[in-house]
Amino acid sequence: MVDRCRIRRPASGDDRGPWNDDIGDYDPAPPTVVVADAACLASPPESSERVVEVAGAPTTLRTLNVDLDPDIGALIHIGDEFTLTSSLNPRLLNRTWHVIDVAYGTLTASRRLTVREELPR
Repeated sequence: MVDRCRIRRPASGDDRGPWNDDIGDYDPAPPTVVVADAACLASPPESSERVVEVAGAPTTLRTLNVDLDPDIGALIHIGDEFTLTSSLNPRLLNRTWHVIDVAYGTLTASRRLTVREELPR
């Protein structure tokens, strides 16, 4: 696998960060790092982009397939945030994608994730 990635889990609704005097409320809790630096392989599927309407505005949805070591893949949940930290494709670096599918299997050499990025048009 030639790419490197980081996976974080957003805080739940009950989690909160430190008190913020400027706004008179708690800051949002930071995400939890699930995997700080893992080998992976990101590749776009055949049809990797489509435009949908979200709240009345056109939005571009881009997807990637990501292969990870199966032991690391078992830690990943749908909704986690995926970021490529090193890649042969520099256009994919440091962008936040959300895990929308985790393919499970018993005799696999890797675990496949499907991740999606939503961009307003």
